[in-house]
Amino acid sequence: MVSDWNEKKMVCIDSEGQYLLNFKDKELGIAKSLTEMATLIREGASDEKEQGIRYMEYLADCLKTGKLEVKWNIS
Repeated sequence: MVSDWNEKKMVCIDSEGQYLLNFKDKELGIAKSLTEMATLIREGASDEKEQGIRYMEYLADCLKTGKLEVKWNIS
């Protein structure tokens, strides 16, 4: 396993090949989704607000079940 923590990428190599995991892209995707959700709740029609609230509840459930973890870097 090779890691590049500056770019938040990790390469895992097993007997079948190589896999590149890019955590930075996932973090940016979650941040984009949260921003869009806030806009839906603020400005959207009632069905869009409901969609934003459901996504917020989904993320909360992911945090509770361990599917999503938040870690803070202190530098």
